[in-house]
Amino acid sequence: MANRPRQKMKPALVTFLIATLLGTTACGTQKEPGTADPGTKPAPKPEPVELTMFYPWSGYPKEKFMEDAGNSIIKKYPHISINYVQNEKGSSYEALIAGGLKPDLIMTTDSSFAAVKTVGWDGDITELAAKNKYNFDAINPGVLKGIQAVDPGKIAGLPSHVNSLALFYNKDLFDKFGVPYLTDGMTWDQVYEVAKKITRLEGGTVYRGFGIRTGNFIGMNQLSLPVVDKNNKAVFNTDSWKNYIGNFARFYQVPGYGATKELVEGAKAYDMFLKDQTLAMLVQMQSDYPRESLGQKINWDVVSYPTLAANPGTGPQPNIVFYVIPKTSDKRDSAFQALTAILEGEQQKAFVKTGLGSVLKQSPAASIGADVVPDLKGKNAKSLFPVKYADLVEPNTYLGVAQGQVYQAFLAAVLGSDDLNTALRVAQENANKAIETQLANKK
Repeated sequence: MANRPRQKMKPALVTFLIATLLGTTACGTQKEPGTADPGTKPAPKPEPVELTMFYPWSGYPKEKFMEDAGNSIIKKYPHISINYVQNEKGSSYEALIAGGLKPDLIMTTDSSFAAVKTVGWDGDITELAAKNKYNFDAINPGVLKGIQAVDPGKIAGLPSHVNSLALFYNKDLFDKFGVPYLTDGMTWDQVYEVAKKITRLEGGTVYRGFGIRTGNFIGMNQLSLPVVDKNNKAVFNTDSWKNYIGNFARFYQVPGYGATKELVEGAKAYDMFLKDQTLAMLVQMQSDYPRESLGQKINWDVVSYPTLAANPGTGPQPNIVFYVIPKTSDKRDSAFQALTAILEGEQQKAFVKTGLGSVLKQSPAASIGADVVPDLKGKNAKSLFPVKYADLVEPNTYLGVAQGQVYQAFLAAVLGSDDLNTALRVAQENANKAIETQLANKK
């Protein structure tokens, strides 16, 4: 508070103040009589600053960004405004740079960061954190380790939220066939035995035990198996990958399943689980939990992502969404301040409300109540998020190319068009050809 202008005191008032000071007991710290209180000067009002926030994809308008995160930044730092730019046309980073784009913040993911670094938009926030006395202790160690892994020796940015995988199940189908409900901490072998018990033909309807909605079980594999090495060579034709893919392929080879390409791929699996309700268990992103508020009527629950004997107690790799502060920005201090607002507890709880994973060590999901997320009332909500994430594989520009081929090998094995050994060998050859073509086109 600013000091008021001093006025000359009347003698009677001076006598009263001295008497009051002398009569005060010594229970606290006292100033010497006659010593003036210097007061506290108000902090200078920050100059207005506009941050250019770049979203490198399309389909995420400014209104949604502000609702999800931008408003929390402005609430904490009113002097900051956001110039939001999304890549609506899918332009290359090089074309955007040529057009004059100079972002102060870039949203990216662990699998997309390599493209950001390629054009020189990366940045190390280590010094910014030290300057602002920022404590990383509140962040989930696996998430922080993941961000450090994308650019070894640096801290590439601050996290926003995490996407992960979870195992959902239809309680009515378990009841129908007298199968005990799933529990946290199960292994894939245990889940496989459950799937076998449920898969059957009954009353003219085929009931299936298990399905996967997304191919992310490959990119987020819980053994942290690499698909591309530092020399841009595909490296997934290995025994480890064979065992990992075989773990999931066996679910579709249970007698009576009747696997087809349509049934295996994500959209149909989701319909069988949510609409037809003939699929008992479904692996999908945790943010896609059924919502009664949207008219999705199903008696469901969720358990932690099952584990493998080769890496017990470990969930999938996190799909980390984080913000980079480019080294080319001249507003890095303000950008760092903005990001700290996203990491505060209330904002993280808001992410959880929409089904996104918190990046905090103590996830608000564990204590979130039905008054905050009515669709999670009575659900095992804490298991939407793993206790321990698997280590991230080393980022590479061609991860997507290689992971796509691994998925093709998985499909070939499930559908019986190739044995798994052949399928992985062919897929690796195809991946290397595709990578070589892309490398040649860059020359």
